[in-house]
Amino acid sequence: MPSDPGHHVHKLPVDIVRLLFDHAAALDPPSRSPWFASRKRTSLGWIALTHVCRYWRDIGLAMPLLWASIATTFFDLAIANEFLVRACGCPITVDLTSLDGWRHLEGTLLPLIRENLPQVGVLKLPFWTLVHDVLHSGDEKPLPFLHTVQINGWYPYNQPWPYPLQTLQLHAPGLRFATLYNVILPPGSTRILRELDLTLSYYVRASLSTIHEFLRCCLQLEKLKMKWELRGPRLWLRDKGYHPSAIQLKKLKIVTLSVERQQMAWDLWQPIVAPDDIVLKIVCEKKDPALSRSTTPLLLELCAGQLSANHHDAIEFKSKSMTVYQLSPDRSPSSSSCTLSIVNLGHTQLLNTFPPFIRKENIRTLSLHAVNLVLSDVNVIFPALGCALPNVTDLSIKHLNNGPVSLYIRTLGRRTSAGSIFPALQVLRLSDIDLKGKSSNPARSTTQYWWDTLKATLKTRLDVKGEPLRCLVLEGTWPNARKWDVDQDGEELRECRSCGVVQEIHDYRTFTMLEGGARRM
Repeated sequence: MPSDPGHHVHKLPVDIVRLLFDHAAALDPPSRSPWFASRKRTSLGWIALTHVCRYWRDIGLAMPLLWASIATTFFDLAIANEFLVRACGCPITVDLTSLDGWRHLEGTLLPLIRENLPQVGVLKLPFWTLVHDVLHSGDEKPLPFLHTVQINGWYPYNQPWPYPLQTLQLHAPGLRFATLYNVILPPGSTRILRELDLTLSYYVRASLSTIHEFLRCCLQLEKLKMKWELRGPRLWLRDKGYHPSAIQLKKLKIVTLSVERQQMAWDLWQPIVAPDDIVLKIVCEKKDPALSRSTTPLLLELCAGQLSANHHDAIEFKSKSMTVYQLSPDRSPSSSSCTLSIVNLGHTQLLNTFPPFIRKENIRTLSLHAVNLVLSDVNVIFPALGCALPNVTDLSIKHLNNGPVSLYIRTLGRRTSAGSIFPALQVLRLSDIDLKGKSSNPARSTTQYWWDTLKATLKTRLDVKGEPLRCLVLEGTWPNARKWDVDQDGEELRECRSCGVVQEIHDYRTFTMLEGGARRM
């Protein structure tokens, strides 16, 4: 066995060693130990690979992009100067987000950063004072290579809050990615902006017209994530007499909008013209007190274009949200969807009001995820839903107790004046069902009652349609199975397979006991 540890590694081809450096740079970047973390040591990360042997060191030193990406990692002037030399003029990364304080930078890194600002490609700053020190030193230089900016906090010094929304004086015509907190960009830095993550906190006072005009300058925007936090109505300035014209953002692909109330979402999103085939998610975090239970949620009207897109063929209801999307062959959402999340809006109101806003005839898949309706609502709303979506072939019920699941299953076997519930149903999926609870019939065990309900429903649908359900899928983790008779469950499963009420049964359940043990069926 050779004594030289580099006997084999130096024989690797240059391109393979470069790939190893790139991979290590992604997984193990160098890091500096903060002053308060006594147990966390400074790590060289991928730089340690340059110590393997001279062959590897020469290859690593000839990869300027790697050195440019860590130029300010160690907050040391001598190290930063050496890394800048190794960067060979490549756009550098200035990442000060892990900085413990900024005053010690004065006289060390800060002058160096200012001097090399035109060479910066990625700029990440943690707070407004440092933003001012780095960018507003009296000589605002163009930043031709800057493509990514991240400002984590912007609080003007010695100003009472809420303070006016500020515009970051940044001359970066090549900017493509921006993460901003309480600050926006000038028009000259948004011409080719592709991704924007904007948070406006309750410390800032921003007018609707200002935000709209800012977005109007982002014509190339493909991904928008925006959160507007408010405390009190005085921070939401709707501009008296302001009537916004259309804002053309026709290249948008992904949008996430988080606000407090539906009216805010309406005011902010209504003038924006975007494609119908985007991934759109709007989250309203507080209840609108002015909206009654019988009122149609504003978000349904606001997103009518996306909800009624012709290619959408699936709907999923979760505990606080509704998603309309296009299902891909592997049963996952494709690149187009619309998600509306309204905190404190009951499922009853949403299920009653959404059908007119979608193309009901196109919906083939329906998923009810933790939709826990009371008995009266199951008896009324679920049948109405089944009649409103007559072409659903795949129904999935997830994350409920076995009691509510039994109610849903029993209702599937009923007929209404409009006909059968989900008349085109072919596949029934029951996933992650919590087995705690008691049988509503004391003469039968919980296991017996649950299977009797399921078999009776399948038999009723067989009698009505003249053909059995094509497939029953039991899947996921079924917890609290301590009192669930697993042996009887197996017998009922075999009987259900043999009695002709369903063509196929796929059982992928994992039963878990209270102690955390698991039993696979």
